[in-house]
Amino acid sequence: MKKLFLLLVVAIMALPVFSQRNETDYRINRIFSAACGEDELFYYEGNSTNPVCVKRISELYESYYLDSLFYNDLGQLVRKNCYESTNGYNYDLYVFAEYTYNDKGQKTKCDVYTNQYFIYHESTIHYHYDGNDRLSYMEVDYMEDDWGEKISFVYNGDDLIVEETYSSDYGNGYIDEEVTKYTYDERLLVKEEYFYIYENECYEEGYYIYEYDEHGNCISETEYYGGELDWKIEYTHNLDVSYSDVYYYTDAEEDYYVEPSHANMITSRTEYVGDENELYVDCVYEYEYDDMLDIVETQVVASDIYPNPVKDILNVEAENIDLVELYDIYGRKLYSEEKSDNVRIDMNNFSDGVYFVKIYSEGKSSVEKIMKK
Repeated sequence: MKKLFLLLVVAIMALPVFSQRNETDYRINRIFSAACGEDELFYYEGNSTNPVCVKRISELYESYYLDSLFYNDLGQLVRKNCYESTNGYNYDLYVFAEYTYNDKGQKTKCDVYTNQYFIYHESTIHYHYDGNDRLSYMEVDYMEDDWGEKISFVYNGDDLIVEETYSSDYGNGYIDEEVTKYTYDERLLVKEEYFYIYENECYEEGYYIYEYDEHGNCISETEYYGGELDWKIEYTHNLDVSYSDVYYYTDAEEDYYVEPSHANMITSRTEYVGDENELYVDCVYEYEYDDMLDIVETQVVASDIYPNPVKDILNVEAENIDLVELYDIYGRKLYSEEKSDNVRIDMNNFSDGVYFVKIYSEGKSSVEKIMKK
């Protein structure tokens, strides 16, 4: 039973896409189940494999989440703003995280802030590495109480995680612990995962079984919990596309998880739930991708947008402009102007933050991210 370590995963609104050349041939665009009303959408700036937003919708649970993501010049995630909505349209910031890295590019710290009537520093995650630059353990310090969390890792000679221990200390003498052990096959693919949970002086256990095809694609993962069949996932793949040629978004709070391997592009995922050791289909998810070559060929409008960051007036210059539009991070259009080679947008009426400028010209379009300070 995998635990979410800290932050909740969250969602996005449709934003325009700007294009350049990318190192992968495809990037994940959408994962959805029409029958279950579940949708996860990814929006990018250009041909980047760093999404600027991730939107998650669950009609069944009436949940709407939005992640707005920010990167430094090295492409490292430095801030993640998490929004939630009660009606699916107006999103409110409820938590944000800021990340720090060392000179090796390793994540060393994550400061988490919560917005509940006012913004306060809730906790800090510290990342520690061993002499082989492997993540040794992560620990969380909470600012306003004695509660703490820690995850530590043990590796084998192939630098694969073979044991992971999660513990939470409530500061009152009670310590909950979850120990997970992994075994691998001759191809170094994780095949079994056993977990033992000690919580509130109670003991529970379970395990996962992973199955692969001859290409090295995980085709199923099955969980047994408390001695009973709990759930199962089955995958299908496009054997003509290598997994390494596809970008898949990994949430920053979950990038330490041991996951089953895939050699080819995932095309669908079927989830089953167990009831008295029988399985029933719960949701079928389809995967959609951007073809990076198509994005490059449909681009771009040569333009000059300055200053960036902007304080007062933003200048947008390009030849034969048909239309200029300004969007906020939620995808809401705030401004538009037609037929001008030099557009001046007064930013004084807008709050500080990230915006997107979309330019249309002679059947082409492009988008650039700007910062208002």
